[in-house]
Amino acid sequence: MELNIALWLIGILFTLSILAIKLGFGLGFSGLRWQGICGIFFSYLVIFVLMAIFSSQLIKLLEPVLRKGQYLHAVMAMGMIV
Repeated sequence: MELNIALWLIGILFTLSILAIKLGFGLGFSGLRWQGICGIFFSYLVIFVLMAIFSSQLIKLLEPVLRKGQYLHAVMAMGMIV
């Protein structure tokens, strides 16, 4: 397996596991019933699938911004300091 694909898969799995833990704690302490919990899980599933479908188009839009990442990071840091 190519290293980029392996790192991408590890990143996606890590992100989804953190999201699942946060969502589980939040829903565990809420007063929602099963219908509300299933509705929230279904909405997260739909959002995740839509983002996966449109990710190639999103990357094309964000590529110029991502290439200037160090400058963007410096501007954001200065904004937070101000």
